[in-house]
Amino acid sequence: MSNPKRLAPTKETIKMLLLRSGNQCAFSDCNHVIFNDQDILVAECCHIEAAMPGGERYNPTQTDEDRRSINNLLFLCHRHHVETDDVDIYTVEKLKDIKVKHEEQFRGATISVNDTNIEQVLIYLGELYSIVNESLTTVRQIDQKQDVILNLLKSKKDNEESFSEYFGIPSVYQFVGRRNEIDNLNSAFNKYNTFLIGGISGIGKTYFIAKFLSDVPSFHLLWIDCQVVDNQVLFFEYYAKFIKQTFKDNSVLEALSSTDNEQINRVIVFSLQKYNCCIVFDGLNSSKYDLYSLLKTLNKSLSNSKIIVITNYNWDTITFQNPIYRITLKGIDKNSFWELLRGYNVPNLNSEHSLKIHRSVDGHPYLLKLCVSILQYQPIDYFVDQLDSQKLEEISDYVKSKALETIDVEGLELLKKLSLFEIPFRYSIGEYILPKHFNKLFRNLKDRFLIETFQDYFFIIPEFIKKQILAENREWDISLYTQFVNYLKSSKSDIRIVEKNALIYFALNTNDIEMAKSEAHGFLLYLMGAGKFNFASKVSSDLLNDVRLQTWGFLYVIKGRIARFQKQYEVALENYNRSTALLSDIGEIEKIDYEKASMLVYLSQSLGDTSRKDALKIYQRLINSSNISIVIQCHSALARLLMDEGKYKEAVKKLETAKNKLDDTIEPNIKAQVWQLLGDAYSVDGNLSKAFYSYDISIDFYKIAVDKFGMNVIDGLYHLYASYGWTYSKGEDYNSATEMFNMCVGLCDNFDLGNNKEKALFDYGFHLILNGQFEDALRILVQHYKFINEEGIVNVCDMALVHAILCFAHWYSGAYVDAVQLLALYINSCYVREIHPTVVILEEDGLTEKFDVIALILKRIYILIIPTGKTYSDLKEWTDEACLERPELREFLNGFVAFKH
Repeated sequence: MSNPKRLAPTKETIKMLLLRSGNQCAFSDCNHVIFNDQDILVAECCHIEAAMPGGERYNPTQTDEDRRSINNLLFLCHRHHVETDDVDIYTVEKLKDIKVKHEEQFRGATISVNDTNIEQVLIYLGELYSIVNESLTTVRQIDQKQDVILNLLKSKKDNEESFSEYFGIPSVYQFVGRRNEIDNLNSAFNKYNTFLIGGISGIGKTYFIAKFLSDVPSFHLLWIDCQVVDNQVLFFEYYAKFIKQTFKDNSVLEALSSTDNEQINRVIVFSLQKYNCCIVFDGLNSSKYDLYSLLKTLNKSLSNSKIIVITNYNWDTITFQNPIYRITLKGIDKNSFWELLRGYNVPNLNSEHSLKIHRSVDGHPYLLKLCVSILQYQPIDYFVDQLDSQKLEEISDYVKSKALETIDVEGLELLKKLSLFEIPFRYSIGEYILPKHFNKLFRNLKDRFLIETFQDYFFIIPEFIKKQILAENREWDISLYTQFVNYLKSSKSDIRIVEKNALIYFALNTNDIEMAKSEAHGFLLYLMGAGKFNFASKVSSDLLNDVRLQTWGFLYVIKGRIARFQKQYEVALENYNRSTALLSDIGEIEKIDYEKASMLVYLSQSLGDTSRKDALKIYQRLINSSNISIVIQCHSALARLLMDEGKYKEAVKKLETAKNKLDDTIEPNIKAQVWQLLGDAYSVDGNLSKAFYSYDISIDFYKIAVDKFGMNVIDGLYHLYASYGWTYSKGEDYNSATEMFNMCVGLCDNFDLGNNKEKALFDYGFHLILNGQFEDALRILVQHYKFINEEGIVNVCDMALVHAILCFAHWYSGAYVDAVQLLALYINSCYVREIHPTVVILEEDGLTEKFDVIALILKRIYILIIPTGKTYSDLKEWTDEACLERPELREFLNGFVAFKH
């Protein structure tokens, strides 16, 4: 049979299918709707027998019309669509039976279907247009499929934010006093960008700032508790989610796929300049935090947003570039203290008692809370006399110790255990660490202010108490950490990112290395799949600091893959070599060897033929593997090397071999890569229609791969878009080519793809020129020029080409002075590379018809035609103006100014 074509169902087919489906998933007893109350498609239109080879239940004897017929289609919710991938259970007959029984329920029912419903279904399928492989004109509509994939990829990344974080301003109860401090801070707030709120532990710094900011409505607030967020990587995660939730801005989330903290910092600074935000770092009590360097960056760069640091540490801010406003809180005044004390309803209290307690604790608000706790068990006169008998410097320890003495042994034991937990905890922790009496003890500790509410439904031990509790340095039995592990495992359906991290380390504390590995394995795969390479890099590096995990090959695999995504190939190779030396599973070793061979191919560009030969040896060895997936990938890799040597027909044969080995066991990303590479081979061999056909099958598999693997397929998808673009370009369909390269730029903007953005911007701008869109080209090429300078990659670019194309875009956009300056830079770039400039400036006089400047630019011949109404005299003026700004350029321009006839 001829090659199958994926044909879109007709509108009439979709309409009839919707009517028969009753707006409901076809599975028995499933009430999931097809369109929700907002008339948005929330289900999936599925083929019973797959539309293309490689899909579930594909039937090679079907015609293309049969595959898109109503009898081969049904609507399923996402869950049941995934379940039907099991072809052993869900055979063709089984699905047809499901379809018939479902549609029977709605026979004769009155159901409304509109054109918008039909359009949404067609867009979901990515098949608004049939895939026609006879001409470029019809096949160019493929950009609809690109939008489907890009939107799916964004949706996948959004959905993978399954771990929530803690942020939001704390609630303020019974706040009194501090009027002068609030007035002073209010006066300074518009003059400074960084504020340092100091004072001893428990003095009320958090409540003070929370109260102040509750009356500052013009800033969006992000509250960072540094007991939880104690490093830059975690801060990046919290800040990214804050920006996304508050402003619907994904830019910081996208930047987190980089491991370059400086780049991430640049994106954060840009967003803080764009929006009015106030970030509070609560409890940043040591300069050992790597947040310190971040604060210096923010202090240096911010103008619109504010940074507030709450600390009991004496920060040295002399190296900060911009001035910092400091407030050091002392105890509250006598009147405020009396007002606060009366709110606690202490029996037999009078103002004289308040004055004495105020004097003893120096107005310290949290010590006052502890005093109130003690007064539940002691007469107030006796307690005040005891306070008076203490030395002032010992009052704090005395009050804390007395407060702890008032709780029984079990309560103290619970408090110690909770202090060791380190991160905020849920109430359900009691089921694991003290199930019998937890409810009573917890309530008692909370009433005594020894446990405080954190955000949502979490709790913490105040740092003021935690230090006192942990001062004993008691060794705890390993069973306690086992209890912590069991508690955290119970929260898996709603686990927070810090809890997931803690689970790994508590498992290590129990010496349960296998559990720690299992949890770390899942967590790291999640981070990698979500494109959180920065976070994954930190977690893997931290785990490698544990001597018990330094022989775990998987951690080096992760580090190698992160380096590969960041195009740090030598670092990737080093980590792959470490991993294979430690792994024992042959299957895993073969997978890593394949990735290692890919790195050797990349490195051969700088290290020479030795690396390429080493890669070939690996591919030739692995081509005999029992793992069919590895075999297919090696055939593809060898085909790519043949293409590099110009042996395109041999490459096609090799890829046809790989394609014929594809079956249901092969992952969709591998299928996508085989078809994509086959398209590339056809494209360079001049068979453009077959190239497009192959690319479109690749797109279908990428759609499945995105849903399954998330961010891990971005790099391949980028190269597929570029392949589309260059194949359109070969067919001189520059309009379609610009659309595809624009998609490449979009991928780079949405997901960090390193220096791929340089190529994407240039290719996009270049094809805008070829398409005659000079002003759009100028905008993009200026962006490209700025990018290569900011990223410091000028030396790796073909600057003669860059300057020439940028000059060309300026000239035909009417920016003649700028064009002349770039002309001089082009000539200089040619001299540096020891090549001859190929540019000519001509007066108009009918020359536009004689010269096809677009055709010549493809040969690197640049014709700059002086427009009608202008002459060489104008060129002389433009040159003089250009050289007035940059005199060093005149030497390169003299030849053009002198040439007139």
